[in-house]
Amino acid sequence: MSLAPLFSTYNEQGREDYYLMYIIEGRLTFDLFGSTEVGCAGDFIIFPPGYKYKYSNKDGGVSYYFAHFTGSYAEELLTSLGLSDMPSLK
Repeated sequence: MSLAPLFSTYNEQGREDYYLMYIIEGRLTFDLFGSTEVGCAGDFIIFPPGYKYKYSNKDGGVSYYFAHFTGSYAEELLTSLGLSDMPSLK
């Protein structure tokens, strides 16, 4: 997904599903647990259901892929892959 040069997204209630973002170009700034982290091309993040998320692009153009998913084994699968410390940039 290519976006306008500057934007900010804030979802105070989170989503009902998992939200995976993979940055392919540019940078995104995330507010994670009260600290600010910057994701660059090649980084990904997964927001768990119900997680309040906030991210923005302050540097200009950015492109990323995203997917939303659920399932009775989603949490178990993510844990088996070492991704239970959500959300965190990888």
